[in-house]
Amino acid sequence: MYAAGRPPTRFHEVRGTAADADGRGVLLHQHSVDLSREPGQLMSALRDIAVRLARARTPA
Repeated sequence: MYAAGRPPTRFHEVRGTAADADGRGVLLHQHSVDLSREPGQLMSALRDIAVRLARARTPA
């Protein structure tokens, strides 16, 4: 996770890791969060990221 200023969402495949059923190895997900937000907005943004990560982890 990065403070705002970088591309909002990206992922990187780790070379040399075992492939999943989809043929990909371990993926690192990169997210940016605007830390100048109000605490409630920041928590909401973190929950949104958590939901996206959980969905990405769920087998199709």
